[in-house]
Amino acid sequence: MLSIGGVLWDEGDGGHAIAPPGAPMTTVLNPVLPGFHPDPSVCRVGEDYYLVTSTFEWFPGIPVYHSRDLVNWRPIGHVLNRESQIDLEGAPTSRGIWAAVIRYQAGKFYVISTNMNKAGTLRKFIWTATDPAGPWSEPIPVDQMGVDPSLYWASNGKVYVTGNGRPPGKTLGIYQAEIDPDTGTLLSENRRICEGSGDAHVEAPHLFERGGWWYLSMAEGGCQMRHIQTFFRSRDPYGPWEPCPRNPVLTHRRYGASSIHGLGHADFIEDQHGRWWCFFLAYRLTQVFFNHLGRETFLAPMTWDTDGWPVIGNNGTIEPEMEMDTLPIHTWPKPPVRDDFDGPTLDVRWIMLRVPVGDRFDLAARPGWLTIRGNRWSLDDEHNPAILARRQEDWDCTVSIAIEAEPLQAGHEAGLTVFLCHDHHYELAIVRDQCRRRRLLLRRRIADLQAVVASTDLPDGLLVLGVEADKFLYRFWWQGADGVRHPLGTGSTQGLSAEAAKLNFTGVVVGPYAVGEGMVAAIDWFEYRGTPWAGKNIGSTAPG
Repeated sequence: MLSIGGVLWDEGDGGHAIAPPGAPMTTVLNPVLPGFHPDPSVCRVGEDYYLVTSTFEWFPGIPVYHSRDLVNWRPIGHVLNRESQIDLEGAPTSRGIWAAVIRYQAGKFYVISTNMNKAGTLRKFIWTATDPAGPWSEPIPVDQMGVDPSLYWASNGKVYVTGNGRPPGKTLGIYQAEIDPDTGTLLSENRRICEGSGDAHVEAPHLFERGGWWYLSMAEGGCQMRHIQTFFRSRDPYGPWEPCPRNPVLTHRRYGASSIHGLGHADFIEDQHGRWWCFFLAYRLTQVFFNHLGRETFLAPMTWDTDGWPVIGNNGTIEPEMEMDTLPIHTWPKPPVRDDFDGPTLDVRWIMLRVPVGDRFDLAARPGWLTIRGNRWSLDDEHNPAILARRQEDWDCTVSIAIEAEPLQAGHEAGLTVFLCHDHHYELAIVRDQCRRRRLLLRRRIADLQAVVASTDLPDGLLVLGVEADKFLYRFWWQGADGVRHPLGTGSTQGLSAEAAKLNFTGVVVGPYAVGEGMVAAIDWFEYRGTPWAGKNIGSTAPG
């Protein structure tokens, strides 16, 4: 068994429940879903739990995770894995699929979300499935303004859709209507029901009932350092709403010593034993005001005080490691660190940008290898470049690929990229120079600044390209047939932070790529070796 933050992992072939060792409480290491996993939403079916997160311009869209203990999650599929289900063509960076919510009712799963397309138009859709692993239905349009819609099946037999909106000439608020979730048809007027506690950017509302009260919770303050979660209650689903006297019920806006910030956008679940839990997004700072892994999924216990108000975590704050009275720990097989591309389909953890055009990624052309075919778009284009990526989940990690690539002309290249968005990325690029020499470039792109910061001649044949990361630096290297690792240069993690990229909504991903029509690269294997952060804080100083 492998213990990470006090949670036991099964390294064998199957998952099973393991009682917490020696004590009724379990030390849970947050985040429970590290890396680019924002806007979590969760539902329960018996003793099984399913969770989805936002994916923005990345495809497949809306990953679905499965757990039996709320701590250990395994990916089982995506809601959106066909072009017919969603239009991401031309979606700008950090647009596309926003804030999905998953619910279960009477044998059917429902996911509702918003797509912001290239024209800046917002449209809400519902997708349904009888199996959360898929297949999921074609989109069902919902005619309601705004973003962050949520569904609730009420005890009065009605289904409510609740989201935020801003009609022309009015301030942002929470709107609600009755809905037929199988057709997307609104069955009542879309009414403004709440404006929050008075903070900015009211969003991500959820409605539910408990103890004769209707509860409405929402995020406020924006998804940065001032992010908060607030609660309200009423005897009627449309209000008027009484605010929780302890609002905000979850925030780190006054907890400057913590390495975790931006807490909010929460969803709530009652387990089979009547205990409540809160899932929410937050991010980990490497230094004050900088994060590059993106907004991640965190877990905290939620109790109810004698007045019927929620208490989340440590009276509204959390720590990286927390003792929780969890369900019996149920592990899943630890995913392999290496992908040898031996199967007929790509691993569920791989994602690509926007539209799966053509045959960019091919497992059949050369069995046991991933063939990547470049196109006219480069990593600098806000379009459909041939990049296949995995989320960076750990500050401390090593990523490497074995690659065969022979660029034939100027503009052709292939290699390994560390990528946040089209104008914030680093790459090891195999190219041909003007003298026809095969060379390796280390290129950095930060906003409108782009530079080749190191280069070297390359031998013929298979290469291993790699990057070793810590909180502050990416260290790039390569090796040839002699097995000797050659360092090439570095790039700061700060350059790929959400703050450097003007509050990008995603997070750093890593993977192979190819550029240029006719450029073909063959990837023998990909490795990701990460070290969980184990509660590291921001008291450390950056090198230099």
